[in-house]
Amino acid sequence: PDLKAARGPCPTHGWQYVDPKGNVQGPFSLPEMQHWYSRRYFSSSLPMRCSANERFVPFGELFPPHLVPFQSAPMRPAPKNPATQH
Repeated sequence: PDLKAARGPCPTHGWQYVDPKGNVQGPFSLPEMQHWYSRRYFSSSLPMRCSANERFVPFGELFPPHLVPFQSAPMRPAPKNPATQH
């Protein structure tokens, strides 16, 4: 997919996810997300984003196996560039 590594640290706020009922939850802070991750609340398929300006992507794509979730910078969706859409 069109994901790229973010520059800089993991975002500290603005985290949202889509719960199993299809409801958007959040925004949440980074410490909240770290706590819930430590409790194994997030499946790899859970749609998540760290900015309201981005699309939701599966948790496992935001943080592939080589990244440490909520410590490493996530693999964020590439911004949509209107000039490249036809």
